[in-house]
Amino acid sequence: HILCFYPKLFIINEFLAECDELLLRVSESLRVMEKGQETAETIDSIYRDVHTIKGSSQLFGFNQIGEVSHALETSLDPVRKKKLRPTPRMIEAYYRCIDVVDQMLASLRSKQDRDFSSLIASTIPLLVESSIESTGGSIPVQKDASVMPNAISPPPVSNGHAPTAPSAPSSARPAKATQTDSPHSRFD
Repeated sequence: HILCFYPKLFIINEFLAECDELLLRVSESLRVMEKGQETAETIDSIYRDVHTIKGSSQLFGFNQIGEVSHALETSLDPVRKKKLRPTPRMIEAYYRCIDVVDQMLASLRSKQDRDFSSLIASTIPLLVESSIESTGGSIPVQKDASVMPNAISPPPVSNGHAPTAPSAPSSARPAKATQTDSPHSRFD
């Protein structure tokens, strides 16, 4: 049987198929959220699906997929707990995350070794900024992906002034994502 010779390939193909299914379901649920028709079950479903993608990715060592999924999962938590109401900008950031994950999965599928660091570095801060804005705040955040996954909540404010993060020179800023053939893409 061919699977006996290629168990790793079979497992990776199963992982990719499951992620495709989960991303499609998340995308459909985001469309419901976009219309303002989400229920607690809709949000819980998105959260569970993203959690599954995160865990599976980390299990197989696809850490960049796990990093983006973790950031998305973390930003969904206050929405799930009804501490935040999803705003259009938050929903756009959610779409951006699933599009980035989809691009990483496509890279795995095509066996291309592509560096997604700059794309991740430009995506995760969108989650942070949109969540902060939804609370009425406007705290500038550092665009360094190495510190962003665990920094989804705003930094503490002292003396009534929001801390500012140094901005990177324009030549060091990550490039914006480009449109893909992904069914999840929200980029024009």
